[in-house]
Amino acid sequence: NAAELIDQGIAAETDEIIRSNYALAEKLKLTGTPSIVIGDTLLRGARDLASLRALVAGARAEKKR
Repeated sequence: NAAELIDQGIAAETDEIIRSNYALAEKLKLTGTPSIVIGDTLLRGARDLASLRALVAGARAEKKR
């Protein structure tokens, strides 16, 4: 129920999260979905699971250095 969410402050909190995410997307010039950031890599468009796993593994390895 939307009224209950508003009463609990959840709607306002969710609205702030959405606004913050939107502002970040504008700064990164992300105009479509999916857009994914992994480490220092910005991906626009869909990727297969193997590619995503490889990028995550690479970002984790880089972080450990």
